[in-house]
Amino acid sequence: MPKITADIRSIGYYGIVVDESSDISRTEQVSLFFRYIYNGETKETFTGFYSTSATEGQVLYELVYIAVPPDEFLFKSNSNFSI
Repeated sequence: MPKITADIRSIGYYGIVVDESSDISRTEQVSLFFRYIYNGETKETFTGFYSTSATEGQVLYELVYIAVPPDEFLFKSNSNFSI
């Protein structure tokens, strides 16, 4: 993640995309990735799959906050979340 961190810090703007899916046993999991533009090229960087008990906004916010170390990114709470 150091390369991603360096890229994002240098541009300052990025999106965190969270996508939910359930498997046959109805276990919910979400995939998490970053989307940003670096040197004119759109980048999408997968960070992992995470289990979750629910997909409400607050639950997903907390999952992202844990999965993405806030001290490594310019992470600011934004009331304009698109869920």
